[in-house]
Amino acid sequence: MGESPAWRAGPIVAVLVLLLALSLSACGSDESQSNPRAEAAMVRYQRYLERNSTRLVTWATQLSDQVAAGRVTFAKSRYASSRVPYGRIELVAETFEDLDPRINALPGDVPGQELGGYHQLERALWKGAGDNGTRATAKELLADVEELQGRVTAARLSPGQLAHSTTRQLNEVLAREIVGLEEPYARIDLIDTAANVEGAKAAFRAIEPRLTEADPDLAGEIEASFRDAFDELSGFGVGAWEPSLSRPGAPGTSFVLYMERSDAEYRRLGQRIRAVAELLAQVPDQVGETWSRVK
Repeated sequence: MGESPAWRAGPIVAVLVLLLALSLSACGSDESQSNPRAEAAMVRYQRYLERNSTRLVTWATQLSDQVAAGRVTFAKSRYASSRVPYGRIELVAETFEDLDPRINALPGDVPGQELGGYHQLERALWKGAGDNGTRATAKELLADVEELQGRVTAARLSPGQLAHSTTRQLNEVLAREIVGLEEPYARIDLIDTAANVEGAKAAFRAIEPRLTEADPDLAGEIEASFRDAFDELSGFGVGAWEPSLSRPGAPGTSFVLYMERSDAEYRRLGQRIRAVAELLAQVPDQVGETWSRVK
């Protein structure tokens, strides 16, 4: 006698029920891997990049206007001011290898005839080496930072990439700014240093929730190390990363000039920043490249 259709349907239904259960279990597993706090931190960092890239364009516009008007004193002020938002986003700006050298190459980084951007203007403003090309340099810098604004706004770095870029940025601070090579004519290296460390802290806050899950001890050590670095920086000028202390109209100008501090003071500052960089260098091993990108 043949099998009834109802009997044959029993195993089929059982299989379907099992597949459905497995599917729901997988979905639940995905949800358990999500971290709304971590995703929100990455979104906040994206907004931080957008705010500072907008400020950079504002200050660069004023810099270009003052250069065009021949107002050297005011142009110097706008130069210093614009270095603050640039420094805060520099660790992302440097990922654009075709654009960043046009903005921030130092003498010696590129052939002399190719030097432009900030440090060509720096030389013209502080060494009186300006000519008719200085206005063109200021306009080109403005065009480049406007392009940078668009790229930064669209940038989507994974947390692992962000940790790597942050470590690299702090190592550059040690190699260039702490030894007085970043602003050879203006001598405002400390403005760049403070802005870079502020930008590094903002990037760390973006990845901190995931790191806290993976290694809470390391996350706590990095947080404490940043506090030490900011405490040391506060001895050179306006306190960094203090919500109650806003930057003045020309941000960063209250920092002392590079030569106004001793080698011993720079060694201490370098030690503090190196400690942060060494701890951050461990972060990619903790988080890898497994986090989802910012949506």
